[in-house]
Amino acid sequence: MKDPGRIVLSLMVLVTITFSAAAHAAFYSWEDEEGNTHFTDDLTRVPPSYREQVHIESLPEETISVTPAPPPPSPTDTSAKTPPSPTDDYSECLKRVEEERERLIRQLDEDQDRLVELNRVIRRSTTSRKKNAYQRERVAVKDRIAMTEEMLRDKVRPMEEECETIRYWQGEE
Repeated sequence: MKDPGRIVLSLMVLVTITFSAAAHAAFYSWEDEEGNTHFTDDLTRVPPSYREQVHIESLPEETISVTPAPPPPSPTDTSAKTPPSPTDDYSECLKRVEEERERLIRQLDEDQDRLVELNRVIRRSTTSRKKNAYQRERVAVKDRIAMTEEMLRDKVRPMEEECETIRYWQGEE
C-alpha cells in the first residue's frame, strides 16, 4: 500500500502542474540525489548543483530577445596575468595591481546595478516566458558577482605580494 502522504503530494503536484499549464506559467523541476522531484517557479531557488539538469515545463510560444550578459572574467585570462619582466619596477607593478582592482570593482558595480534592474523587471514582467529569461540572466549575474568577488580576494592579493617581492629584490641590487 502506498503512503498516504505521497499520494497527497502527488495529487498536489499534478494539480499544480495542471493549473500552471493552463495559465501558461513556467516552472522548473529537478531531481535530487535521493530521487525526490522538486518544483519551483523561480530559477534562483534551484540549488546551483542541480541547475544543469533543470527541466522547464509549460513555456508559452512567445519569442523574446534577451541580450546575454557579458562573460565573467576568466581566471585563466593571460592578459591580466602578465608577469613582470626583470626591468619592471615596484611602481609599475603597483599600477598593474590597481588597474586590475579597479577593473574588478567596475565589473562588480555593473553587475550589481544589472541585478537591481533585473529584479525590478522580473517583478513587472507579465509573461512567464520573459520572466524566465530574466531569471536565467539574474542567476548568471549572481554567479558572475560571486566569481568577481572571489577574484578580488584571490587574485589581487597575490599580485600585491608579487610587487613586494619585486621591491625586495630591487632593494637588494
